[in-house]
Amino acid sequence: AAATERERAAVVLAKEDERRLRMEATARLATFSEQSVQRSFEEVLEALDRKLSAVLERVFEDARNAKRRDLPMAERRRLLERLAREGEGANDVLGELVDLRRLHRGELALDWSNVQLVELFEQLSDWAAPLAEARLQRFELIAEGDLPARVQTDPRRLMRVLRLLVRRAIEP
Repeated sequence: AAATERERAAVVLAKEDERRLRMEATARLATFSEQSVQRSFEEVLEALDRKLSAVLERVFEDARNAKRRDLPMAERRRLLERLAREGEGANDVLGELVDLRRLHRGELALDWSNVQLVELFEQLSDWAAPLAEARLQRFELIAEGDLPARVQTDPRRLMRVLRLLVRRAIEP
């Protein structure tokens, strides 16, 4: 009877050890996952910081060049148009940074409204055509199928995402 009691106690202790080890492994895995997510988040933020710095450097360089007195008017106009596009790009990257930080803290709020898709696509085309042309490409937006006239969305964030996609498609 004493041997059976010891065997049962050994089984209970083994199960308890197994449960404790599983809990420790789960806790370690959760900590590792959290650290991995935090590292990934920090890497994304660093990449966006670098991207913003690069865009701002181009903005400042174009602004300095546009101030030159000996610059022909056509070249100045081209620089100012590029400066406006790069400024919008810097604003988009800054918006991404702010949104990511808010999202990470659980504070991201969307500004919902009805958006007319035709107007949104026209704005996107007006923005993208000169960008593509500057890279000796052509931008054409073709909507196939039935699209709703309006959608409920955050127009500023949707446009930011669309510009990001188009910019990545156009730029090398």
